[in-house]
Amino acid sequence: MWRAERKPWTLISGGEDGGIYRTRDGGDTWTKLGGGLPEGVVGKVGLSISAANPSRVWAMVEAEPGNGLWRSDDSGETWTFLTGEGRLAGRAFYYHHVVADPTDENTIYVLNSRLFRSTDGGETFTMIPVPHGDVHDLWVHPDDPEIFVVGTDGGAVVTLNHGATFSTVYNQPTAEFYDVEVDNLVPYRLYGSQQDNSTIIVLSRPGRNQLRPQEGWRYAAGCETGPVAFDPDDPDVIWGGCYSGVINRMVVSSDTRRNVNLYPASTGVAPSELRYRFQWVAPIVVSPHDAQTVYHASQYVHRTRDGGMTWE
Repeated sequence: MWRAERKPWTLISGGEDGGIYRTRDGGDTWTKLGGGLPEGVVGKVGLSISAANPSRVWAMVEAEPGNGLWRSDDSGETWTFLTGEGRLAGRAFYYHHVVADPTDENTIYVLNSRLFRSTDGGETFTMIPVPHGDVHDLWVHPDDPEIFVVGTDGGAVVTLNHGATFSTVYNQPTAEFYDVEVDNLVPYRLYGSQQDNSTIIVLSRPGRNQLRPQEGWRYAAGCETGPVAFDPDDPDVIWGGCYSGVINRMVVSSDTRRNVNLYPASTGVAPSELRYRFQWVAPIVVSPHDAQTVYHASQYVHRTRDGGMTWE
C-alpha cells in the first residue's frame, strides 16, 4: 500500500501503514508482511512474483533506510535486501518497478531511467540499450523471454533477441506537446515543446524535397518543458525554457543558441536552498510593446532588456 498525496502546498509519499500486504482468502483479509522489510514510513512499492518459482517474490521498496531491491524466497515470510544502487532505486515516485522473467527465477528486470537486467538473482545488473529513456512498463513473452516489449516516455519498442536490438520509436504518434505558438510570417511557422523530445519549429508548408512532414521540423531553443516565446512579427530571436529555470536564447538566422539563465544554480540543489523556485513549465513572455523586453517567472517576476545578459 502506498499513501500518496500531491497538492500545490504539500507532497506526501509514504506513511506508517505503507508496505507489502498479503491475502490468503481471496482478498477478505490482509496481513502486513515483515520478515526484515523496512519499518516506519514506507512509500511506493513495486512487486513481481516469479512464474518459474512462485515462492520467489521481488520488491522495489521506497523507504529510508532500506530503499531499493528486496527478495523473498518463501512467499514473503522473510526478506533479504539486495541493493539500493541509485541507478536502480532513484526517483521512486516516477519509477520503482521490477519485473520477473517468466521462465528463469534468477532473472529480473528493474525499470528506471534506463532498463536493467540481472541474471544472478539480483546480485549484479547490466543496462539494456533501449532506444528511449524513462522506462515505465515491460511485458515479457511468457513462453519465449527473448521477446519483450518496453514502454518508455518515447513509446513502445519491441525486441526479438533479448534486448540486443529494438524496433524504432519513430513509427507511432506519441509526441506530447506542452504548448503551441504561431508566428505571423507567410507561410507561417508553428513552435512547441514536447515531453522528452525538445522544442521544435514546424514549417506550415514543407519544402518540395521534404517527403515526410517531420523533415520540415527543426530544433528551437530550451528543452522538453518549454515554453517558447518570440515576437510573432519578427521571430528571428526565440526564447526557450527548460525545467529548473534554464532558459536559452536562439537567433534563427544564424542558428546559434546560448544559455541566459537568471541564476547559475538549477538542478542538484535542495529545494529549501534554492534562491529562485521555478515551475516545471516556467512562464516566458515577450512584451507585445517592446520585443527587447522579456519576462520570466519563478516565485518572482523577472525582466531583461538586453537579451538576457542581465535580469532584474
